[in-house]
Amino acid sequence: MVMQKALIRQQITSTRATRLPLSVAQTDVWRAQRLASGDTLYNIGGYVEIFGTVSRRASHDAIVRALTESDSQLFNFVATDEGPRQIHNPYPTVEIPFVDLSGNDDPRADAMAWMYADMDEPFDLSAGPAFRFALIRIAADHVLWFCAFHHLVTDLFGTSLFLSRTAELYSAAVGGNAPPAADLTPWSEVLEDEREYYASTRCERDRNYWRDQLRNCPEAVTLSGRTPGWPVAGVGSVGTLPRAIVARLQELGAASKAGLPAVLFSAVALYLSRMTGRRDLVLGMPVAGRTNAKLRRTAGFVANVVPLRLNVDLAQSFTELVEQTGKRIREAYRHQRYASGALRNDLGLTASEPNIYGAVLNFVPNDAEFNFAGQPVRLNIFTHSRRVEDLSITVHARSDDSDVMLQIDGNGAHYDQQSIDLHGRNFLALLKAVAGRLQSVLRRNDFASRTGGDEFVVVQTGLAHAGEADMLARRIARAIAQPYAIDGHEIVIGTSIGYALSSEHGTDLDRLVALADEALCEVKRAGGGIAPYRPALPAEALRLSA
Repeated sequence: MVMQKALIRQQITSTRATRLPLSVAQTDVWRAQRLASGDTLYNIGGYVEIFGTVSRRASHDAIVRALTESDSQLFNFVATDEGPRQIHNPYPTVEIPFVDLSGNDDPRADAMAWMYADMDEPFDLSAGPAFRFALIRIAADHVLWFCAFHHLVTDLFGTSLFLSRTAELYSAAVGGNAPPAADLTPWSEVLEDEREYYASTRCERDRNYWRDQLRNCPEAVTLSGRTPGWPVAGVGSVGTLPRAIVARLQELGAASKAGLPAVLFSAVALYLSRMTGRRDLVLGMPVAGRTNAKLRRTAGFVANVVPLRLNVDLAQSFTELVEQTGKRIREAYRHQRYASGALRNDLGLTASEPNIYGAVLNFVPNDAEFNFAGQPVRLNIFTHSRRVEDLSITVHARSDDSDVMLQIDGNGAHYDQQSIDLHGRNFLALLKAVAGRLQSVLRRNDFASRTGGDEFVVVQTGLAHAGEADMLARRIARAIAQPYAIDGHEIVIGTSIGYALSSEHGTDLDRLVALADEALCEVKRAGGGIAPYRPALPAEALRLSA
C-alpha cells in the first residue's frame, strides 16, 4: 500500500470543566467494557463518501467546532471511589490525518482496509479522546471522511447529527457565509433530564409495561441452539434485497398499518420459529431513545435496545403476524426511554450475563440529509459484529431505488461462515418457493398477481361450473401447505382463501376482488380455511393470504 499521510493539529477551546456521573446506558457499556479491557467491541463509526474536492483547512475547522458545540464527545472516563465518572476535557489539540491513496492501484480497497484497521484500535478512555477522524483521498475529486467513536460518547443518531452539523459548518465556511446557530443540548442537561425521568411517574409506567411484557419470559431462542454468550470475533454475510421485493414488503407494511420494520421483524420471528419450533420469542430492537426535543438535539449516547416479544401462531397468516408486530413496535416506542441497563437490573442480570433475546434486528436508514458545499455525499455506517451475542441482522436502507443491503452477523463461537451464509439465503428462498407453488397450480389462461407481501389475487376464467373455483382454491391451499425443506427443517405456511363469482356479482374485476377480500376477512376471523362470497358460475376472482 502506498500512503501519504499528513496531520493538521487543531485546538479545542471550551470553558467547561465538568465532572459528571454516567447515564444508565453509559454505565451498562462501561461495566461491559471493563470486563473486556482493550477490546474494541464498543467502537462504532463509518465514513462519509464525498463526491468532490475537500478543503482540508475548512473541514478541520468544521470538525473542531462541531465537537465543541456537541460537547458529548469531549469526555474522559475514569473509575473513582464514588463510581465511574466522566470528566469534560476540551483536549489541547485534535489531530486529523490526511491520507492520500489516490495513486494506489486499488485506492478504495486500500482505504477500506485502512479504516477497518483503525476501527480495531482500542480507545484509551481515561486519557481520551474517544474519537478519531481522517480524510482519505482515493481520487482527485473523491474523498472519504472517516469517523470512529467509542459508544460511550455517541450512538448512530448522535453520529448522524454530528456529521450533519459538521457539513453545515463546512458549507458555510466554503461559501463565505455565517453558519446557522447551533441548537444542541449540553450533555450535562441530558443527564439532568434523565435524572428527572427516573424519578417520574412516566418512568414507573414504562417500568411496569416492560415488567408485564416480560412476565414468564422464555429463555432466549437462537438459531444456533446456544445461549447468547459473551461477544467474540464475529462471522458475517452480506446480501442484497432487490428493490422489487422491498417494494412488496413496504406495501404489506402499509396495508397492515405497521411499516417496513414490522414486516422485517415478522419475517425474522417466523423464520426463527419455524427453524426452532418455538412460538414465544423475544427479539432485540434498537431504538434512538429520543423521546423529547431536548434529547433529539444531543449527539450523545441515548440509544437503547428494547425487547420485542412476539407470539407466532401457526393458525395466523403472515399479515396477522405483521399486524401483531406493528402493535408491539408502537407500544415499545412509547416506552423506549426505559434503558436496557435498568431493565437488566430489574431482572437481576449482571454485566457478564447474556441478554434475554438471541436475535437483534437493526433497521438502519443510510441516507445523508446533507451535502458538502453542494457536493453530493453518501453515508456508510460500519456495523460492528464484535457486539453480537448470538445473531444480528442489519438492514441498510436508502430512500432511493437502490437495492437494500442485508447484513447478518453471528457470534463466532456459535456459527461458522457456512451456517451464516445459509441462513441469509434461506429468507429469500422461502419467499420464492411460495410464489412458485402458486403458479404451478394455475392453468395457462389463469392469472395471479401479488398485492402485498403475502397476499395474491388469482383470476380464473372459462369455468364449466362453480365447483371449479372451489377446486382451484383447494389445490392452491394444498400446494402451499406442503412443507418447505429449508436446511433440513420443514417449514409450513398456512393459507386462507376467499373467492367471489362473476355470474352473481358482475364482471367488474375491482368489485370481484373487493368481494373476495371480504370473504377472506370472514375466513380469517373464523380461524382460517376456504369460503366463497356466494356460490355461482364462470369467471371468478380468488383472494388468498399465505
